[in-house]
Amino acid sequence: MRRFFKEKGYTHWSIWSIYLLVFFVSFLTLTKWVFSQPVQAPMPLGSIRVQVTLEDFGNPFTGLMLNNISVKLERVNPPGLPQEAITDLKGIAVFNNLPPGVYRLIISKNGYRTQIVQVNLKPGETKFIMVTLEAVVKKNPIIGRRTVGNFYNPAEDKVYVAYARKSNLPPGVPDVGGELTERSAILHGWNPLEEEWKMEKYIKHARADQRLLLFAVNGLAVLSLPNDGKVKAAVPLQEYKPYLIYAHPNFKKLYVLDMTGKFLSISVSDDHKILNQFSLGANALPTDIKYFGGKLYITAMTPDPEIILVDASRDIPIKSVKLPPMSNGVMGQVFGIDIAYDGSKVFVSYGTSTQGELLILDPHSLRVVSRVKIGAQPMGVVSPDGRRVYVANYSDNSVSVVDAWRSREVGRIHTGINPSRILLHPSIRYIYVSNRGSSSVSIIDVFTNRILANIQVGDGPTWMDCTPDGRRIYVVNTSSKNVSVIDGRRNVVIANSPENPFSTPYSVAVLKN
Repeated sequence: MRRFFKEKGYTHWSIWSIYLLVFFVSFLTLTKWVFSQPVQAPMPLGSIRVQVTLEDFGNPFTGLMLNNISVKLERVNPPGLPQEAITDLKGIAVFNNLPPGVYRLIISKNGYRTQIVQVNLKPGETKFIMVTLEAVVKKNPIIGRRTVGNFYNPAEDKVYVAYARKSNLPPGVPDVGGELTERSAILHGWNPLEEEWKMEKYIKHARADQRLLLFAVNGLAVLSLPNDGKVKAAVPLQEYKPYLIYAHPNFKKLYVLDMTGKFLSISVSDDHKILNQFSLGANALPTDIKYFGGKLYITAMTPDPEIILVDASRDIPIKSVKLPPMSNGVMGQVFGIDIAYDGSKVFVSYGTSTQGELLILDPHSLRVVSRVKIGAQPMGVVSPDGRRVYVANYSDNSVSVVDAWRSREVGRIHTGINPSRILLHPSIRYIYVSNRGSSSVSIIDVFTNRILANIQVGDGPTWMDCTPDGRRIYVVNTSSKNVSVIDGRRNVVIANSPENPFSTPYSVAVLKN
């Protein structure tokens, strides 16, 4: 190259100038090409949030058992190093700063079946995963054979409903929606001109589940968990009028409170034998019952409303405490009770049809520590965290939100007509409110205090209970005399139990294995 330039007459310095010019032009061209290429931003990272519940998760106070559950995270595609997290007291484990890809979650706890979940995580995505661990050992309760249907399975049929006849009719005469008229009797197969008749004529062409409901005129009907709404067995308690039903946290006993103030403890595993019984007091109508720390807290509506403590190990009363008048000197009535998850406070809904208060009590002495003015005729009450308290105001068509630490109402959520009872979802994220006057159930998000959905159920919904995973919510409808079953994932009614023309369902309890 240099010889060529010399033959053309270029000098030594001219040749080097040409070299430098070519280099400079090439450098500028390369630089322009590099900087003209698009800059690729780093791939955004995502996260996986896991909520673990246990099959025997029932009372919100047992939430402490949700901690220390192992959650392992393995990166499958592309392969990566595994991670492990331990759940907190609410059963939550979080994995942050995760690149996109396919992951495998392995959730395990002693005594429960390990679950494996595969997750496809997109760039910048946050995945919410809910997992329920199934207990390894199953316990099968026994029910007397005289009340068992053809397809009863004690391992699966766990929903108990308390039925009671309202009026005192002669023995053997069913109560068909109030007064028994000749017209309704003829429609049900009874000829009033006959001197003798049998109750079976009323159900001669009825289904098997209605025959079993016959045993629960005053008693407990047993529904099936998997076959939603079907009556599978019954526990007759004909000398009582079952009103409230509640399961002991170990699910070996049922507590039944009747309309005349009688307290029954019933064994689940021993053919529903009555273990103990006593009276809560003359003319005492029980209005709510909760368990905490080995004690049952029972509210009773009497001329002097009171709270009754019961030793849940021996099923005997410990003491009763009369509630004082309201702030204006008027004697109210007690409708609902709940206890903070740590046992530091007791919350009681108290009032009349025109006014209401939330009483915050000392858990040991049951002395009123503070009062919070809320809506009229407060009924159901629940506290998910010990600070926020939700109270259904029956006559105000609302739910009061109370800050228990500062003892003041911080908001009201307008629901359907006559909100009656409140159920806390096992995730402690949602509460369900039964609106008796509008035949609906409102779902409230605890984080935002907003209504997510209103679900139409039967007529006159009151008490509710749900399965440990929150997938089935059972709602008692006192006016249509049946039980509605809600799918907790889709928020729709998927089944209704048969109507019982002989008596009224009042409350429901779901047993966990």
